Amino acid sequence: MSILVMAMTTEANTKRRETVLNTWGKEIDVLFYSDHLGEKTIKVSDQSDYLSGVEKQVSILSKIKNGEIYYNNINALDYQWILFVDDDTFVLTKNLDKFIKSADENVVYGHLWKTLYADGEYYLPKFREAGVVMASFSGGAGMLVSVKNIQKIKDFSIPSGIRHGDVAAYIIFKKNNLLTAGSKYFNPFHFLDKRLRGFNLDLDITYHYMTENLSKALYEVI
Repeated sequence: MSILVMAMTTEANTKRRETVLNTWGKEIDVLFYSDHLGEKTIKVSDQSDYLSGVEKQVSILSKIKNGEIYYNNINALDYQWILFVDDDTFVLTKNLDKFIKSADENVVYGHLWKTLYADGEYYLPKFREAGVVMASFSGGAGMLVSVKNIQKIKDFSIPSGIRHGDVAAYIIFKKNNLLTAGSKYFNPFHFLDKRLRGFNLDLDITYHYMTENLSKALYEVI
């Protein structure tokens, strides 16, 4: 697969990184971006607050564009696609591979909190950040961006008051006129969460808020 998964983490989340590397991370190239250096982990920020990932998300996009993301034999610019996730996201790599075969490199894919599907509005109708009601990707559900699209980005600035990395990324995508599309296969919750309207192991690409036990159990059956 011409795809690199980049998972946001922080130094304290050792167990989450181990879970990724011992499950779906065996099936695909993966790097963590963090406030520290470690195994398959690159430092992009001093920001250690996991829930406030603005600095990390802006930094990783900028560094990929500038060719600054590499680890051993992994260089981000050698890939066609980057999937950004959190360190408690589970990626169904075979389904991701199928999805990118028909994906458009000019479009950024993910779960949009403000997205209308055929059966009505999906979960949260709006996202409020810095006093502005807007659509936003769910970073934990994953944001699939082509390297081609990242290289189009010229303006990495974001308004003051933005607190979440996924909101910052969405603002950057829109400011730089990148097309965005919501997909129900990028899931903002794990497959047993009642807020998720069912699940499909043959099509779903990600699940968020996965515990170690859930990840290990799912990895055994897919």
